[in-house]
Amino acid sequence: MPHTRSKSRRGCMAAEGLRADDPQARALAGAYAYASATFIEHYISQSKPQRARELADYVVATLQGLSASARAGLSRPRVTSVARLAGLAFDTFLTTPELSTS
Repeated sequence: MPHTRSKSRRGCMAAEGLRADDPQARALAGAYAYASATFIEHYISQSKPQRARELADYVVATLQGLSASARAGLSRPRVTSVARLAGLAFDTFLTTPELSTS
């Protein structure tokens, strides 16, 4: 898991790049983040078109949270445990009705 491999460079380069001081680096990271989110949403829409946006947002937010946690120093076993829990939650979300936004 590259998020936790290095002691000095932790987290996801694209997710952490969204917070970069350099406008060019931030724009590049934003383009990668947008492309990834679009890909995830499209993939989910193949089986759950009515929930694709909601579930893709969950996946993206979870990945960003995992990156931030790794960046903050959460150990590899703990990041892996959280990722497994997120996967179990995602499986549950696939079989439950859409959340109300009101």
